[in-house]
Amino acid sequence: MDTTTRQLIDYATGVEFSRLPSEVVHECKRRLIDTFACALGAYNEPLSYGASGREVACVLGAEKLLRLSRDQMGNAVSLALAPNMALVHARRGELSGWKGCAAANASRNAVFAALLAQDGFTGPPAVFEGSSGL
Repeated sequence: MDTTTRQLIDYATGVEFSRLPSEVVHECKRRLIDTFACALGAYNEPLSYGASGREVACVLGAEKLLRLSRDQMGNAVSLALAPNMALVHARRGELSGWKGCAAANASRNAVFAALLAQDGFTGPPAVFEGSSGL
């Protein structure tokens, strides 16, 4: 596990909802509603695969809910990022139906990555700082 992944895990394990500023809670609610609305609006669009950072936020939230160990958390972050990043490109220039699905698909895959890690599945050990990492 690389330093960046450790720092993300340290932050995620220390966050408590009751200590979040009201502005942060409000913005999180706005983004969740936007993501769900976009996913619903693009429900009948064909799927495509395409990095926004939502994968990290989603997998860290899932890890907290699943009460994963630090090693499992590291693997979940790696498994969420390496194969599943939603490219910002999907939200720039000429927009496709994928715009509304990219974040939702990446979030779904991040939860799946946390479940895989919970069952012992491992991912690349240095997804941020390793050779050819982010």
